[in-house]
Amino acid sequence: MAIVYQVFSLADATLRAHITKNPQLADVWISRATNRGTSIRPLCWFFTDNRAEASIRIYLCSKGLSQISIFFVSDATQAKWISKASEHRRLIR
Repeated sequence: MAIVYQVFSLADATLRAHITKNPQLADVWISRATNRGTSIRPLCWFFTDNRAEASIRIYLCSKGLSQISIFFVSDATQAKWISKASEHRRLIR
């Protein structure tokens, strides 16, 4: 599970992401965890307010500026990679 902190500075980000409402346009489908112990799945994100504990610092931006496009799903079993590109997979660990 990734621990994600949202930043508002492009220079501070480890990942530039675009959030899409269209699942066909996404590179990856991500589920959100309600607490740290909810899931150990790799595509389940827990959002934190503590920058120091984050494994990913995400900057939300337009599709053109993003490195990856994300679609959020409500069920953790639906989380999966859509894109086969290896450069996308190395962005999220």
